[in-house]
Amino acid sequence: MPSVISRTHAFLVCTAFMGCAFLTHTELRAEGNTMSLSEKQQRNLQILQTMAANGIKGNWDVVRPYVSDNLEMIMPEGLPYGKTYYGWDGYREGLAALGFWTDLAFAPGEMIPTDDKVIYLSHLSGKIASNGKSVSQPYVAVWEINNEKVVRITAFYFDTKEISDLAGNL
Repeated sequence: MPSVISRTHAFLVCTAFMGCAFLTHTELRAEGNTMSLSEKQQRNLQILQTMAANGIKGNWDVVRPYVSDNLEMIMPEGLPYGKTYYGWDGYREGLAALGFWTDLAFAPGEMIPTDDKVIYLSHLSGKIASNGKSVSQPYVAVWEINNEKVVRITAFYFDTKEISDLAGNL
């Protein structure tokens, strides 16, 4: 069986809490040949792209159909806003918690789809809103999708202590 490499190059920039742009380009290669993602993988990528582009802007009518009533959005507890957010209200609360940042941006990254997950690899940069201190570090999020609904988003920040220390342990 040929080895398969899937890459969706993504770029998410948040210049202000409610103003983001999210762009992607997908390619799938197996031993030098370009192939297509499965319909399910393509759909999972579309769901993530739609939620990322619209959730941060507060376009709730666009995002709501993709959020499971049992969603768990897990932010590392080492962050000042770190906890697990539950359901639709938790999703909105978790996005509001990103107001912790200003000039939040995710560098061009990769999205790796499977049949029930999309793994997003990137590099975040931003400033802590309360004091303007800059942070720049790798970032990973795993989006789990079941029946076209996001059931879990797990965010992995590589150095939560750095962020917490720079924020003054808010």
